Amino acid sequence: MKSEKGLEVFNGLKEVYENGEDRAVMKYKDIINTVSDPTDSDYVQALYTELLNRIVPVGGSKGLQMHPQEECYYSEINCAVYTIQKINKQITYGGFRANLNGYRTGTFSINSYDVEGYKLFLQGKVYVTNQRIVIMGANKNKVVPLGKILSYAPYEKNGIIINIENGNAIVLDMITNGTFEISKIGERFFHDTKISFLYALDNAFSAKR
Repeated sequence: MKSEKGLEVFNGLKEVYENGEDRAVMKYKDIINTVSDPTDSDYVQALYTELLNRIVPVGGSKGLQMHPQEECYYSEINCAVYTIQKINKQITYGGFRANLNGYRTGTFSINSYDVEGYKLFLQGKVYVTNQRIVIMGANKNKVVPLGKILSYAPYEKNGIIINIENGNAIVLDMITNGTFEISKIGERFFHDTKISFLYALDNAFSAKR
């Protein structure tokens, strides 16, 4: 921040962002306009907008066929979906074995373990609605009804792991995580798609209940 006022307001918004008291952002509705430095104002406005998105249902339905009574809470243009699966099984033998008159004799033990890995399933646009999660790729889609989600949680840097009833868990890679982006016309945006996705999913479950 270049100005004292810009730094003050930005630090206040940053505190709201980090402590999760999202509705506290409303007290900055008029304060953000007191930041006069143009660059500082751009950063403050970008973070303020992102925080507003946490408490107001956002997103779009363009490209998604909505169901009756369905509302879109979140959309993001870039998301990767990975499946978790067993990619290898190694078996090791131990103990004594010998050939006797054409027969194998002796004792041995088997130690085996499965190796799990990730496989890219699709990349595309992701939606969160009050009924489902939808990831629309170029050639295939992935739909997860909210009622089939057993649990979900942040996973590593940009990921979200979702455990699905009667199915393998999936990992969503939300690509960006807490970064500012400057558009071609110089406008600044603040992106934290992982956190925004989680907030939207929390809101979707609250609405469903």
